[in-house]
Amino acid sequence: PAYIYLSFYTRTTNATPKRYFMTSRQTNQLTDQQIEDVINTLDAADVSHRDWLRNFHAALICNNELTPDITHELAHTLCSFGRWYYNYAPAILKQQQAFLDLEHLHAVMHTSGRQLALKFAQHKPISPEDYHAFMETQQVFSGTMKSLRDHMYERLYSYDKLTGLMMRGPFIHILESETERENRTGEESCLVLMDIDHFKQINDNYGHLAGDRVLINLARYLRKHVRLYDSICRYGGEE
Repeated sequence: PAYIYLSFYTRTTNATPKRYFMTSRQTNQLTDQQIEDVINTLDAADVSHRDWLRNFHAALICNNELTPDITHELAHTLCSFGRWYYNYAPAILKQQQAFLDLEHLHAVMHTSGRQLALKFAQHKPISPEDYHAFMETQQVFSGTMKSLRDHMYERLYSYDKLTGLMMRGPFIHILESETERENRTGEESCLVLMDIDHFKQINDNYGHLAGDRVLINLARYLRKHVRLYDSICRYGGEE
């Protein structure tokens, strides 16, 4: 299957969103289908956590039942996101720092909620500071999850599915940034445009599947031999 490379957004409490800039050699690989599955899971988790938050408030305000996904010591493993992350998420995903951060935020949020729920069950007062701290963890977790989902969606459609190389649109942004850097610093950049000789003959004589294999192997060769800070794009066709 075609592979694409991912870098992620994350944020921590009392901080603005932080972006991890990672080169293709520093990141792990996920298939397009795995990425789509993760996006769908994050969408579902966003909905389910809003339901969880409503149930949490209903328990404290309306004296509804405190369910195990609120009061259990391992409550963060019982919600839909927790069940997916700890039981079904690809192992390669857990090597991404952004998902490690998201898992930590998720556990902190559930721990904070559990502490408030136990105070309520023991008829102890809940201070405004404790409640606001809990709501902040919920908001940070929700915001981080949405940012990560949106960024993965963006990356999914910014890379060529056949070769895994960047497509023309995002590459143009890199060229614009390099031009601005040249104008600002006076330093030089190097741009190489290459195509495959007689590529049409390969397709005509051996079929388009053979041509695809040529493109895939050339892309693999280029990724292996460029420097960490170089960028590669499939500009169009065999260019």
